[in-house]
Amino acid sequence: MIQAKWQGILSTTEPYNHLGLIKVRQGNHQTEIFDFQISQQHELFPHLNQYDVYFQTVINQLPVEVKAEVIDEQNSMIRLVMDEYCMQSTGKQRGNFCFKKDDQIIGTTQDFTYVVMPSPAALKFDTGAYWQSAQDLVDEMKQWIEEIKDTLGDDAAVELGNQVNQLKQELISVSQLLNTTNQEVVAARKSQFFGETFTDLGGRLNHLEESYYTLSYGEIMTLQTLQDDRFSRNYQVIKEGSVIADNFLPGLVIAEIGNPIQDTFYLEKVGEL
Repeated sequence: MIQAKWQGILSTTEPYNHLGLIKVRQGNHQTEIFDFQISQQHELFPHLNQYDVYFQTVINQLPVEVKAEVIDEQNSMIRLVMDEYCMQSTGKQRGNFCFKKDDQIIGTTQDFTYVVMPSPAALKFDTGAYWQSAQDLVDEMKQWIEEIKDTLGDDAAVELGNQVNQLKQELISVSQLLNTTNQEVVAARKSQFFGETFTDLGGRLNHLEESYYTLSYGEIMTLQTLQDDRFSRNYQVIKEGSVIADNFLPGLVIAEIGNPIQDTFYLEKVGEL
């Protein structure tokens, strides 16, 4: 059974309808489904099956009327499936339901407000056409060239057709590049070393900095205690020589350095790391 996306109670007598913010997506012709219970004088609206129910709105100063259906007369429930006419203009819209019998209006609900959100797949261009894909654009341009072929002349039409084909190849190349880039970005978020997938590249880079670069490159002027389970994978430690340090204890670092048996070592020289 199809489930309604939006539900509420509409009254033919109360001055206001409290439905909250209703958002619909332009182009969702079969999924923006409304189920409303109709009331009158704080009671269920009687005998709904005796009437024709219509949703009414005004868009760009033009009236729009779409038929609704009664889905449960006992509970005075009606259903509206919004079509392209209800969502032809984006932004805030107002509408109501009217009940007719023999083309005579018996009653109407109070207005309610809904917001039509724009759909990226239905952006309107200056040509007045809707293009769902680059191929749709190319096909329409070829059709347009065919229609004005007599006016352009054969040579000009052929040249323009070649330019359209070149545009198509460029669009295909861009699409392939974007697809490859997207795959690389997704793959870069995954770390086999850490055994997890980060939500974004920034999160992985931050994790690398926190996990690997425990010391900034430069001169060590004082003894520091280091603790890093992956220290041996981040730094190369070369023994330069030995110094006598009678006044303090050397810094102990726990790590795996080459020999798996050796799990501790001492920094014996203060200098560049």
